[in-house]
Amino acid sequence: MNPQNTTPSVPAAATRPEAPALNLRAEDVILPALFYIAAAVLVSAVLRRLGLHVDPDAAPPPDPRDDALRQTWTVAAGNLAQVAGLAGCLLVVSRRAAAGAAGWFLAKLSPKRAAAFIFGGFTVAMLASYPAYWATQILIHLAQPDYKVESHRVVELLRGGILPPVAVLTLWLGAVIVAPLCEEAFFRGIVQPALANWTSRGVAIAASAVIFGAAHPQLHAIPPLIVLGVVLGLLYERTRSVLIPAAVHALFNLATMLTVALGWT
Repeated sequence: MNPQNTTPSVPAAATRPEAPALNLRAEDVILPALFYIAAAVLVSAVLRRLGLHVDPDAAPPPDPRDDALRQTWTVAAGNLAQVAGLAGCLLVVSRRAAAGAAGWFLAKLSPKRAAAFIFGGFTVAMLASYPAYWATQILIHLAQPDYKVESHRVVELLRGGILPPVAVLTLWLGAVIVAPLCEEAFFRGIVQPALANWTSRGVAIAASAVIFGAAHPQLHAIPPLIVLGVVLGLLYERTRSVLIPAAVHALFNLATMLTVALGWT
C-alpha cells in the first residue's frame, strides 16, 4: 500500500468557503454611502414638492390617517435610498470582486448547510440581542427614570392600526426584505471586508457591528443592534456570503414585526 494514500482527505463540505477577492479602497466604501445620501436628498425633495413630507416643526395634520400616510411615505423614501445604496454596493463589487456580484452575494454552500447557518444564526441572534435589549432598558431606567424610550417609526405606524393595506404591505416589505438586504450588502459585504483589509478580521467584525448599530436613530437600540451586528459579521466571516446574514437579518426583523402585529409588545 502506498503510504501517501493513507492520509484521509478533508471533505469539501467541511471546509470554510474561500473568501472572494475584494481589493477594496476607501472610495469603495464611500461610493455606496454617497449613492444612499444622494437618493435620500432627491426623494426627500420630491416628497416636499408633493406636500407629502413630514415637517417636525409643524403641527400634525388634523386627520391622524394623513399623518400616518406621510410617515409611511417617509419610510418608503428611506427604503428607496437604501436600494440606491445597494446599487452602489453592486457597482463596487462588480469592479472589485474576482467572482463578480453573484459570487459576492451567493453562498458557496449546500442548501442544507445554508439553512443550518440561517436558522442557527437566527437563534443565536435572538438569544444574544434580546437580553442585551432588556439589559439596556434596565440600565437606562436606573440612570434616567424619566427617559422616554421611542419605538422605531415602522413599529409606531403599525401599532396605530389606521393605515390602508397597501401602506401596511409597504412597511412590511421595507422592514423584512429591503432593509436587511441593503444593510447587509453594505455593512457586511463592503464595510467589513474593507476593514479586514486594513486590520484583523475580529476588529473588522466588531467595528462594522458598531457602525451598524450607530447608524440607527434609537439610542436605546444601539447596544442590542451591535450584538446583532457581531452575529451577522461572524456569519459573513464563516460563509463568505452576503445572503446568509441578510436572511438572518430578515428573520430577525420578521420576528420583531410579528410581535407587534400580534400585540406582544
